[in-house]
Amino acid sequence: MSPPTKSNVWDYFEPNKEDQDKADCKICKKSYSRKGRTTSSLKNHLKSMHSEEFSTFENISKENKLQRMKSDASKFHHL
Repeated sequence: MSPPTKSNVWDYFEPNKEDQDKADCKICKKSYSRKGRTTSSLKNHLKSMHSEEFSTFENISKENKLQRMKSDASKFHHL
């Protein structure tokens, strides 16, 4: 299995410089909690406040997952 990769949600956010448990939305410039240091709240913000960008995010995420699955299957097939 491949190691976890950086979430594409970071295309829409940047880490908050003063508080490592927060991230700043590049679209609306508001700061959002990353409680537990996960990206779930960031994804939820995109979904509820920036639906067009969320749709793009989902499509890119699905494409990346398919690529990883193909790559993993190829590695397994060669064993």
